Amino acid sequence: MSKEVLKLENVNKYIGQSHIIKDLSFSVNAGEVFGFLGPNGAGKTSTIRMIVGLNTMSSGDIYINGFHISKDFKKAIRGVGAIVENPELYPFMTGYDNLKHFAKMNDGVTKERILEVADLVGLTDAIHMKVKQYSLGMRQRLGIAVSILHHPSVLILDEPTNGLDPAGIKEIRHYIRMLAEKENVAIIISSHLLSEIELMCDRIGVIKNGELITTQNLRERNQNVIHTYVMKVATPEAALKILKTLPTVNAVSIKDAQLYLQTEEAALPEIISALVSHYIALYTVIPHVSTLEERFFEMIGDDTYE
Repeated sequence: MSKEVLKLENVNKYIGQSHIIKDLSFSVNAGEVFGFLGPNGAGKTSTIRMIVGLNTMSSGDIYINGFHISKDFKKAIRGVGAIVENPELYPFMTGYDNLKHFAKMNDGVTKERILEVADLVGLTDAIHMKVKQYSLGMRQRLGIAVSILHHPSVLILDEPTNGLDPAGIKEIRHYIRMLAEKENVAIIISSHLLSEIELMCDRIGVIKNGELITTQNLRERNQNVIHTYVMKVATPEAALKILKTLPTVNAVSIKDAQLYLQTEEAALPEIISALVSHYIALYTVIPHVSTLEERFFEMIGDDTYE
């Protein structure tokens, strides 16, 4: 079982009379990439600022490696690395000199560790170039390297792919997944790019109006969950009559000459067998997989995502 490195318990935040974070509780494990999602104004930034100690909680508890962020701040914050949007770097210094400069802010960061993190984020060949010559994606990767110099347990990335082209986004995604595995760091990503969150993250937490709506595992597949399947058959009307008699079919309809049925994955062999035994020609069975974006709008009960 993975080690729990970040834990929020019943965290509340008031600003004046406004209750902006409401009994927020969730945890993140070592080696896990956790997507923190919500519409603008939901409380994501306020939560992140409390995790890193920039804002105080009104009530509740935040633990990093078992240390309380308020009661044992120095020990807790040693376990955190963070980038909010664009990393702050020195453009007229080389990548290596930037890393060396930031290494001085932490005890025990060796030259070997500097070279190691440069290699981890794919900057070995460019480490002696001046940062002003770096592309945006290279600067983002250098920012991540700065954030992991001190072997943090938790790495927080706010919009890490902001402004990047598709190649840069893919590159950052690759290094985020690789860092979680190689450094065993818990990575928390806040982003509006839901398609990227779906590709990068193991789990997500969705917040709305300061409240946690749900956490979901994006990697688990449960055969007992009801899914929608699209079937192409020779005679849809005849197939419809047969499927309506099967107790394992939760719902079935015809749309654009195709069958849309809701059932458990484990029931598919029985359903296909029933059609074939009635001489219904079956051409394709395709799972209709809803995207994270579709599920997100369902979760927040809204049609817009700003």
